[in-house]
Amino acid sequence: MKQLKDYEQQLKTCSKCGLCQSVCPIYKVTGKETIISRGKFNLLLGLLKGDLKFTKNMDNALSLCLNCKACDDFCPSSIKTTEILCAFKNQYRKFCFPFKYDSLFFFKMFFLGLLFNLYRVFNFSFLVNKLNSFIKKFGSLGELLLLFDNISRIKVKRKKTKNDTKKLKVIYFEGCFTKYINPSTKNALLNQLEKHGVEIIQKKFDCCGISALYSGKKELFEKLKEKNSELLNEDCNYIVCDCASCLSTLKEYKKDFSSKLIDIFELISILEKKKFNEKITYHLPCHLRDKKKEIKRLIKNNFINYEEMDDFDVCCGFAGDFSLKFPKISEKISQQKAKNIQKTTADYVLTSCPGCFVGLTKGLIHSNINKNVLNIIEYIDINS
Repeated sequence: MKQLKDYEQQLKTCSKCGLCQSVCPIYKVTGKETIISRGKFNLLLGLLKGDLKFTKNMDNALSLCLNCKACDDFCPSSIKTTEILCAFKNQYRKFCFPFKYDSLFFFKMFFLGLLFNLYRVFNFSFLVNKLNSFIKKFGSLGELLLLFDNISRIKVKRKKTKNDTKKLKVIYFEGCFTKYINPSTKNALLNQLEKHGVEIIQKKFDCCGISALYSGKKELFEKLKEKNSELLNEDCNYIVCDCASCLSTLKEYKKDFSSKLIDIFELISILEKKKFNEKITYHLPCHLRDKKKEIKRLIKNNFINYEEMDDFDVCCGFAGDFSLKFPKISEKISQQKAKNIQKTTADYVLTSCPGCFVGLTKGLIHSNINKNVLNIIEYIDINS
């Protein structure tokens, strides 16, 4: 990863055209100039010149980013805002937090996984369903419990299918959300691949490193990258992911296997041409922006009654730690997504990212809109 000073010339090429303003989801709900790329660039140039210093306020201002890369795509000067902010984060951590706290993310995921497993074991979902209307009276706390309950549900169970015809050899990279919190997506993925006679290779992968990458933990990201790369360096037809964020991050490794990376929905579309009749709408995860045209084409081909929501490719507002650090802004963005979903006649809202599943569900619960949100591979398995 480059240092912040290496991007000085890039920062100076910003023409202040304002295209970043027109596509930034955070600007749309805050109206603050410092939110958009050109505003952040002014802060970073001040930092490089020595007029500004590394402070908590500076970090907060530059952390107001969903890493959705919308500004990257629309920038006429091809400035990579996300990459530059990662460099800032790395330098800020070294300046203000020289000690390491690399295991924090993994501890959080393990702890959350434990909570969800206990919730399922004691079947608290039964109680929550009985008291649903009462729980809603508790405002944000009630909404959080309903969200937790929704995430905890195992929508797809494992059903092993014997198929001796091995057409393809695929490495399955399991995302952290699936591993620790929601095994339903993994169940659906394995069910579908086995059904189509795919040889599935599963290994003990670490986190893809997206959290480390966007929080500036360069050393941790490189460590995860090298370990996972070694495990991925095996002869296969495809490397399939259950999470758009994992897929995007593995591409950041820039290794020889990059050309084999594929989203599970794309792979299933190759294996089987099937039409689904239910009314659905689809939310495109930010980390599948590079495949927007292809995914849109596949959705239209596979779903007869597909209805595109307004801004189907705009961030849901979750963005991992962003929703914890800036909950009010995250909620406003997810509520706007809920309004766009409500305008459709769709019975199901599909997506390809567990983080988006959380963001969309959160917005719908807050807006009291009754729509079913599913990972697209779960929907396919349930209806196959």
